[in-house]
Amino acid sequence: MQPKFGQNVVVENRAGAGGSIGTGYVAKARRTATRCCSAPSARSRQCRALSQADVDVDKDLQPVTQLVSFPNLLIVNPKLPIKNVQELIDYVKKNEAR
Repeated sequence: MQPKFGQNVVVENRAGAGGSIGTGYVAKARRTATRCCSAPSARSRQCRALSQADVDVDKDLQPVTQLVSFPNLLIVNPKLPIKNVQELIDYVKKNEAR
């Protein structure tokens, strides 16, 4: 990245809390500082965590690009009588551990 941007790039991992620690650090950086982060969708599960950290996701962060996209899979044992999500929900409700 240094040749492309003409300045040094430092990677600083700030792990924890599902990405909200690093994302909060970037959101609270001085406005003259160049900071960016790669984090799970800040508009979904991080919204609650960030709001508790005094960060307004819509005001303090600007999305730039989507880096990756991947499908999620929901799989079950083929011996179970389940062929779709509704059948899975029904099965779990009927057979939940008590």
